[in-house]
Amino acid sequence: MSQEEIPNNQEIIRNPDGTFPKGVSGNPAGRPKGQTLKEYWRQRFANMTDQEKEQFTTRVAPDMIWKMAEGKPKQDVDANVEMTKKIISIDE
Repeated sequence: MSQEEIPNNQEIIRNPDGTFPKGVSGNPAGRPKGQTLKEYWRQRFANMTDQEKEQFTTRVAPDMIWKMAEGKPKQDVDANVEMTKKIISIDE
């Protein structure tokens, strides 16, 4: 969006590096109201017959079925952790 396209009542507040200052939102209106895509599919799947669910799941990878049922596993692994090996002597 160019400077000319921005409405007069909307002020651009950014740091010199382009980020927003602490406490300033780039989306002050928030997420649009209404049903999310996840909510839509959850409701649609819940309304399917058992036969429709069977047909649907034949086209979905088994790991995705697991994630739909159990939720996505927590991804809390720190990629910056340095891995070390413990050397064990068999002479002891």
